[in-house]
Amino acid sequence: MHSLVVGGTGILRTAAQTLAERGRRVTVLARGATDKPPGRFAAAVDLRDTPALGAALDDAIAVRGPFDLALVYAPTAPAASMEAIAGHVEGHLIYVLTSEWSAPDADRAERDAWAPDGAGHTTQRVTLGWTYGAEGARWHTPEEVGRAALDALEHGARETTLGTLRPWTDRPSA
Repeated sequence: MHSLVVGGTGILRTAAQTLAERGRRVTVLARGATDKPPGRFAAAVDLRDTPALGAALDDAIAVRGPFDLALVYAPTAPAASMEAIAGHVEGHLIYVLTSEWSAPDADRAERDAWAPDGAGHTTQRVTLGWTYGAEGARWHTPEEVGRAALDALEHGARETTLGTLRPWTDRPSA
């Protein structure tokens, strides 16, 4: 069981740790991947460099076996890189998407191209909304985001939202 976690040194760090604690081999991709905790392999790659990304994915598979799970948070990655990731996954592919995915003025065709379906895997999407606390609207913590990504895997929901996305005017500014 080999998991790919894109964003595993940031917002999906907790999810990567949980997967490793559950006994999975975990490969984390990040621009500055220097952290190599037990149970995880970190590869430094810029997702905007699709050929380098493809090579890093090929190397990880050669050493650790095929990916049967991918958790992907990559809001600035080009479509070609997202397609490269999708082409390397043989199981569950869970995209963790920013609230911009559901912006009232978002182009649906562009959104669908960014998070492609693919052969050989099941695609799920977790859209990150916001929640409310004593101070008003706030973004979710990495722990909450990681839990939501793993819950999506366990429950098999094709589309889920963490928190709320409306009213859009309540969206936190930072």
